[in-house]
Amino acid sequence: MELQASEETLAEERRNWRVACENDNKKMFVARTKITNLEAHVEELKKSELTTKPNMKKPNRTESVKDRELAGKDAEIAELKRRLRKAQEGLEAEKQGMTPWRLICVLKNVTS
Repeated sequence: MELQASEETLAEERRNWRVACENDNKKMFVARTKITNLEAHVEELKKSELTTKPNMKKPNRTESVKDRELAGKDAEIAELKRRLRKAQEGLEAEKQGMTPWRLICVLKNVTS
């Protein structure tokens, strides 16, 4: 009786663990996609800035707006990379023997 209850608990924990891993994989995919898109956007802005700078004689408002937009995108990329790195560290910790429930708690803190 006790063995059967333990097996059911373990099976439920495994199902929960799979769901948590699937959700984490989805979040990491979204984060990687967003990072890639933001990096591409930053490159586009840098290229457009390089092509418009030589043609300008006086600095105008759009240049400072682009600079601020680039800085904002760089900060957002850095934050997403930090979150991704922290999630990957959590997965590495799990491989080193962390219990599934503890790892879920760690991963929940990453997304907060």
